Order: sequence, then structure tokens, then C-alpha cells
Amino acid sequence: MKTKLVPSIRFKGFTNAWELKNSNEIIEIYSIKNNQNEQLRSYSVTNTQGFVLQNEFFSNGGTAVYGSKKNSKIISKNSFAFNPSRINVGSIALFNFDDDGLISNIYETFKLKKDVLENYLDVFFKTNYFKHIIQLNSSTGVRSKFSFNDNKNIFMKIPTLPEQEKIYLLINQVKNVVLLLQRKLKMLENIKNTLLEKMFASSKSLYPSVRFKGFTNAWELKRLGELVTITSNKNNGKYNITDFLSVTKVIKSKEISRDVKPETIRNYNVLNYGEIVYEGHETKTNTFGYLAINLHKNGIISNIFSTFRFKREQDLLFWFYFLQNDNIFKHILKRSVKTGIMMHSIDLNMFYKESLKLPIAKTEMNKIGNLFKYIDDVVSLLQRKLKMLENIKNTLLEKMFV
Repeated sequence: MKTKLVPSIRFKGFTNAWELKNSNEIIEIYSIKNNQNEQLRSYSVTNTQGFVLQNEFFSNGGTAVYGSKKNSKIISKNSFAFNPSRINVGSIALFNFDDDGLISNIYETFKLKKDVLENYLDVFFKTNYFKHIIQLNSSTGVRSKFSFNDNKNIFMKIPTLPEQEKIYLLINQVKNVVLLLQRKLKMLENIKNTLLEKMFASSKSLYPSVRFKGFTNAWELKRLGELVTITSNKNNGKYNITDFLSVTKVIKSKEISRDVKPETIRNYNVLNYGEIVYEGHETKTNTFGYLAINLHKNGIISNIFSTFRFKREQDLLFWFYFLQNDNIFKHILKRSVKTGIMMHSIDLNMFYKESLKLPIAKTEMNKIGNLFKYIDDVVSLLQRKLKMLENIKNTLLEKMFV
């Protein structure tokens, strides 16, 4: 008995089986060479953004922008194009622009004949079902290629036009909400970065550029030697491997191998809640390492890291975000670290002499810390929503097709 061609999830009212169609019933392949050297805009097909203008996407503008365009292909609205060597990673897209454009002559182009909506097929091309079709029908060799021209027996399961439209509209709606959340996240990240730059006094002034209402006094200069002192607390068996902390800008727990010898764990450094650690490895964004404060829990870290405690009670939330201000601390670390091959280390004499500008009013510290915490909480909420919607979208792409 043949399995009925129906998806797992359907809109109410649709019960009929989907129709198995050969690609040559759906697709009309065409190729128009730009023999007249028309000066149209040049596009590339990406696996993440679909069609993109070459002069915006590539740093050099793309060769088709500056070179002769006679060898390019012309593509028109409601057509599809794909790179035969990269379709396996999703480089296929629908051309929705009103004006004709130019694409590389290695791309294949096609239009649809009838009984299939362009927007529906554009969604179908993002499913695992289509990926499976590509795998079954790609040529073998050093670099596999897929072509509708080479394969006369490529079959796709197609619903009726009304069901196609409903599927597209639902998935497109989810996609638009995902894009909206991504834009909101980007906006909040930009706001946070701007506030990190503006809400702390710069090297040129004792007054931040952006402040809460009611705070007008200058910030005070404090030497680091007045604020912190180095610690050298060895573990000595107090904590075990379940208390190991990951040294990043946001310190959290980290699993390590249970094969670590007990004597190694005993020699780890203790990092208590509210203490600061210096990570001396050079990265692309932190040439001289970085400082981070532990707001997670008491635990242990490798003894290659330097740790510090405050001499007096401090607003830890303020310091958590203050230490993220690379505009301030990258210069401090540049002047006060000893450079090494594998990692850098703190020169304590130089480090303690460095000065910071801090609010005099504890209430201003508190407001600054709470503001950044609020932004981070909103970002975390949006990230959870985004993750949920991406899971929903992926489920629909899996369950609403056959």
C-alpha cells in the first residue's frame, strides 16, 4: 500500500494528497547572455541573504561591477538563480526586483511554468526535503554540482495553490518576526555600546557625556592601588572540579575533565564572588588581555591567572559593566602588562599606579549598573524569543512539507 503524500502539519480544510511532479513540469530553464553589454546592476546569490548587490556585499565591489558585463547573464523578476557548486549550502534565491539585473554566467536561471507559486517554492528550497533532492541528483567528482538541465527525473511533491499560499504566508510571517527581533537586538547592542562609551568619564574629562538627571559633580580620580590588591589564595582542597570557573568577560561555571589530578586541583587559584581576574591571552579584540569580575559564585580557576580583591566594599554591578569599557581599560592594560609569547602578565607596580575616574555618589554607580543590567535582561529575553521562533520556523519547514 502506497503512503499518502501528506505533511504532518496542515491547515484546516486540506486533506487531499500532494501531487508528485517532475521538475520539467514546473521549471522552465532559460539563459540570456548580456550581449549588448547593458549597464544593469550586478548581483550575487548568497546562502543567507539571497540576492545581494555585488558593490554592497563585496569589499572590492565584485569583478562584474568594474569589468566587462558582456559575459554576465540577465535575470528578470520572479526568476530563480543558483550556483550549481554551492546550491548544497543553500545558494539559491528568488529574484524579486522590478528591474532586470546581471548575475555570473556560472549561475543557472529558471522561471516557473504553472500551478506553483514562486514564493512557495522559495520556501521549499530551504527545507531538508530539497537538500535531499540535491544530494540524490548531484554529480560526483572533486566538486559536486547540481543542475536541473542534467536531471530529467527530479520529482517534487506539490500541494494545491491555496495550500501553497497559506504555507508561504505562515512561514513568511514567522520569518518577518525573526527579522524584527534581530533588528531589535542589533539596536540594543548599539545602544549598550554607545552608553558604555558615553556614561563613563573619558581620559579627557572628569564628566561623562551622558548622565542621569540630578548628577552634575565631577568624577574623582582613584589609583588602582587604592582600590584593589592582588590575591594568591590556593584551593588546598576546599573546592573540587565541579567548582571550576570559565574565565571570560562573563564568568560562569565550566566542566573540566574528571581525569585532572587532585594535586593539580589543589594548586588552582580561588576566585571568590566579587573578585577580579586578569586574562592575559591576546585576542583580536583584546590585544593586552582583559579584566573581568566574578558575579557567578565562589570557585577555582587556573593558577596562570592573576586575581584581585577590592580593599573596600564596592558596587559590583557597576564594576561588572565598567570593566567592559575597552576604551578605558585597553589603555590601562597596554601600559601595565608585561608582554609574553603565550600570554601577558600584570606588572603590579605599573598597574597600581594607573588611575580611574569614578562617580563620587554611590547612587550614580547604582543607577549606571542597573541600567546596563536592564538592557542585558531585555537582550536575554529577546534572544530567548528569537531562539523559540527559529525552532518554530525549523519545525514548520520540517512538518509542513513532504
